[in-house]
Amino acid sequence: MFTVNIAIMEKLDLKRFDPKTRSFIEKLKDIITAFDVGLINEHKQLAEHAPSGFMDDMHLQVPCVYSLLAYGIPGVRSLFEIASGNSSGAWDAQRALLLAALGKADVGLAQVELARTYLDDHVQDRLELRIREVLEDPGTQAEAKRLLTSLIRGLLTSARRRVAIGQILSSSSLGPLRSEGDALLWEIISKSVLNISDGICDELSEIIVRDEDENVYQSFFEGYPAVLDPLAAEIIPSQVLGEMFATDFVVRRLDDEYIFVEIEKPRDRVFTDYPQPTAALSHALAQVLSWFSWVEDNIAYAHSHGYPGIHSPRGLVIIGRTREMTAAQQRMLKQLNDLLRPRIHIATYDEILQSARNVLTNLTAR
Repeated sequence: MFTVNIAIMEKLDLKRFDPKTRSFIEKLKDIITAFDVGLINEHKQLAEHAPSGFMDDMHLQVPCVYSLLAYGIPGVRSLFEIASGNSSGAWDAQRALLLAALGKADVGLAQVELARTYLDDHVQDRLELRIREVLEDPGTQAEAKRLLTSLIRGLLTSARRRVAIGQILSSSSLGPLRSEGDALLWEIISKSVLNISDGICDELSEIIVRDEDENVYQSFFEGYPAVLDPLAAEIIPSQVLGEMFATDFVVRRLDDEYIFVEIEKPRDRVFTDYPQPTAALSHALAQVLSWFSWVEDNIAYAHSHGYPGIHSPRGLVIIGRTREMTAAQQRMLKQLNDLLRPRIHIATYDEILQSARNVLTNLTAR
């Protein structure tokens, strides 16, 4: 980690630079001075194409990438997009995302300090104040950790890009925070591989018996997505689709297929005594169908707001207990699933648990 003595830092004479570098600096100065979230895409493009020759990265690319943090969560999401790509800024964006997940403001400020050589001091001071506020915000840290998890899982599923994980782990740019960064990365990596064990299945069995509210099961499944689907690559937590439909969460599989998950309680009945679907099941199915319709009508928006590549998503409704159903109700559930296949599947908590135990048995036998 380099340190900078602000008192002796001299301003750059922009006339001494080539036209391309001078143009880059002027554009970056204008964007940072404005601090308008509407310019974030332009800022992102600068970060992806910043001059990265000898010493240019310290003065130009590094401050340009890390200054995206000043936009808060939108800036963190832009860092994720850069980190997921192949531009020269990807290396720094990956570390900026890790830094945001750790929430270490002082280290982040050191990365933008050399921008003081071409920014007015009052602009630089405002930039650093905003970055400090962002990096100390728990909400921003949580979003950065979620996106970092998504990045790591994406790298793990790509044989060509898997080497980038080693590059992130071996980074010396975090200096004294290296151990914390390594610990967080290894935690994410360990949770990103297929994670099913007897202990996990036993824990699910226990909370099913306790008959908790939906949020308990949502938290569990978000922590152990392989219990729901062995090919789960990422959990996209609760969010609003177009300010209309709030999802419990979404599973993105390794094959880039999306599954909208609607969670009801174990005590919620699947069918009435007739049998016919209960109000709880009807509501859950209506919610899933509403998501399908929204995605179909807003496909471009969905692609750019958390669901890249989404097409014909599937739905999973988790509700009730098989052990509480009569033979007629179990038969009707099978018939209903046959009708809804392949877009929607209705699973009881007992079925989810048994499926996870079957996967574990198969892995152990193998």
